[in-house]
Amino acid sequence: MSYCEKCGNKLGDNDKFCGKCGAVLRYIPKPAPEEAPKAEQYMAPEEAPKAEPYTAPEEAPKAEPYTAPEEAPKAEQYTAPERVPQPRLAVPDRSGNKSRIAIIILAVVLVLVLAGGGIFLAQYYSDDSFLDSLFHKDSVKDDDDTDDEEDEEDAEEEDEEEVPPADDKKTDSGKDEAGEKEEAEAFAEPEPTPEPTAEPEPTPTPIVWEDWDLDFDAEQAATEEWARASVNNREHYKKKDYDSAIFYIQDGVPVIIAARSGVNGWKYNRTYIGADIYYVELDDGYSTIQTFYFSGGNLYRVVDMDGTVHDYGSEGWEEFKDIGDHLKEDRKSLLEDYNWKQK
Repeated sequence: MSYCEKCGNKLGDNDKFCGKCGAVLRYIPKPAPEEAPKAEQYMAPEEAPKAEPYTAPEEAPKAEPYTAPEEAPKAEQYTAPERVPQPRLAVPDRSGNKSRIAIIILAVVLVLVLAGGGIFLAQYYSDDSFLDSLFHKDSVKDDDDTDDEEDEEDAEEEDEEEVPPADDKKTDSGKDEAGEKEEAEAFAEPEPTPEPTAEPEPTPTPIVWEDWDLDFDAEQAATEEWARASVNNREHYKKKDYDSAIFYIQDGVPVIIAARSGVNGWKYNRTYIGADIYYVELDDGYSTIQTFYFSGGNLYRVVDMDGTVHDYGSEGWEEFKDIGDHLKEDRKSLLEDYNWKQK
């Protein structure tokens, strides 16, 4: 038995080339013949499995190019309208009523003056009996009683004319005492009229405001925060729009009342916030004129459109208190109108 010199493969006796590597075998003299073992049956090498054809991977879908989202349109910057200067106080316009009252008073005074002048002239040009009959208490009696009284007065006057009074006796000089008295009074110097003393003008008594144990700044901050929350939630309230005002109702109670100008004599819009009166704004349709702050139904602070603050008991507080009272009456009237319309 021989082996391939190149790859060492076992060879057969009659092989001329290697069945494994294919090398040509050179001739080698055979040794003495021996019974050669049976050659093993050549087993062809197993054919290598054919490689599967290469399949290129599917091309991944191309990513769509990034498109930036459209920029949302910028909100236009709010420009507050020009503020129209308004008077500082918001007192209801009642000049018409005052003028009518003044005219009535002047008419009454004029009638009294004319009546007094007529009485004076009648007294100057008539005798006492005429005035007595004019102001006699029994002048309202029946015509028969009046005629009887006039007859009696005429009879009395005739008796007085017939009987001269005792004071009219003649004196030795031929003049009666009454004439002397009249002459003496005519030539006597008139007594000096005392000058009227001017009465001192009364000193106005200053109003003393009671102490109020209330932190105005903290109360205002809490009221404004609560008012803003109420306004922001008004979409969740039930809305009733009437001629006098718009009502926002929560649990059957109006918590916001937006009253229109012209109602109840007011020339400004009014916004009442709260189940009771706590926060009130006056505006002219463009900007807030004044803001009123209440605590327990009492006004404690007023803020003007320019930020000026007026506190309880400060100078001129009487006028602001009067406006606060009118606001409470106005809100009460609006609620009565609302309750009537719900029936």
